[in-house]
Amino acid sequence: MKNITIATHSAPFHADDLVATALLIRYFSSLNHPVQIIHTRDQNTIKNADAVVDVGREHNPQTLRFDHHQIKESAKAASGLVADFLESLPTFEWIQSLRESLKKIDRADLGKIKNPEDTQIARALGVFNTTWKETEKDPTTAFFEALQVVNQTLDLAQNLQIESPTKSLSELFEKSLFEHPAVVARQNQSLEMQKEGEELFLQAAEQMAQQKKPTGIVETIGGIPFAPLFKEENLKNQTPLRQAALKRTHYITFRGLQGGFNAVAAASPEDSFKPKHPFPERWRGKGGQDLLNAISLSTGKSLNPCPPESSNLYFCHPGGFFLTTPEKDSFETALKYCTEIPQRKEKTQTQERL
Repeated sequence: MKNITIATHSAPFHADDLVATALLIRYFSSLNHPVQIIHTRDQNTIKNADAVVDVGREHNPQTLRFDHHQIKESAKAASGLVADFLESLPTFEWIQSLRESLKKIDRADLGKIKNPEDTQIARALGVFNTTWKETEKDPTTAFFEALQVVNQTLDLAQNLQIESPTKSLSELFEKSLFEHPAVVARQNQSLEMQKEGEELFLQAAEQMAQQKKPTGIVETIGGIPFAPLFKEENLKNQTPLRQAALKRTHYITFRGLQGGFNAVAAASPEDSFKPKHPFPERWRGKGGQDLLNAISLSTGKSLNPCPPESSNLYFCHPGGFFLTTPEKDSFETALKYCTEIPQRKEKTQTQERL
């Protein structure tokens, strides 16, 4: 009986890699294989894993590789890719009845939101991630807490479907998830931390906006939930000074749990999943040396080459809203170029009006 290793990326986790992992565990359990989960971005560890979820920059069901980030204009994230693989197997036809939920998870991860319901599963599971106030909590522990909730919810939904065969598994899964005691408790627990974190973020945005030459970049702490602050309805509730500060905020930076440098493009007031100024098109979906080459091409700057074992630590999301590198030079070069994007857009718009 072979022990199976599933590799997925380091914290924070998202609904797509979490649910994809849960589905693969069910698959290997059906074959009586014990499973070990490894959280990593180390290329050698990923290469030696039996299955890989949401990292590794490879999609190949035959070798159990399920990453979507390198697929341009992908319509599916990790959960959808794993479902495609499992759905054709005799004992996994039930996944078809879960498809609506998986589509919502994938759309939320890809930033292709069609309606507010698309974000509900991602938000319900996302609350289990460690927050800025839980620095002593192991992020891996948080992943397994959320994984347990997913497994319990799937079990409950499948049992309920036996009693209510006319209802889809998606409907039963979502109802069971949103009512799960651990989800409700975690949502209540994180609410107060969210308010504290938002206040810290707003103070940092104010300081940036009051500088002689505002950079448009707000440095914050990893885990602070700043995205809702940019919504139109939330902007209206802020003081004029804070409204101006948020409008001037184009990028948010923070250090990762593993020490990397991260940046998020601030959301537009009209759409939380649409960045005001996304990272350049030629960077999106790229990682490793390909990303460094793209940044060099945009900026005209020569950058240090990417060590092969660190290729997964350089990454720009296909949606253009997230960028990460493990070292400072490439990160600062990229961010300096990006801070000029709003100025270039404004100049172009002015020229068009003239």
